[in-house]
Amino acid sequence: MKPFLTTPEAADYLGFRTTGGVRKAVKEGRLRPIGRRGGTGPYVFTVAELNRFLLGTADANLHADRPGEVPPK
Repeated sequence: MKPFLTTPEAADYLGFRTTGGVRKAVKEGRLRPIGRRGGTGPYVFTVAELNRFLLGTADANLHADRPGEVPPK
């Protein structure tokens, strides 16, 4: 397995039929890419981040920009 996956590869890894679910999760702040391929290309994700998303575990920093959101314990 590659250490980094692009948006289409991440969608496949997560079991999404299209890349739209990945892009929506990024927009909502539920999934964090490490950057974009070539600066403007598809998002790039670590496998660890995709696993975190799959397991539903939250990152305390993930909620910092959401007023009223209760951080995980």
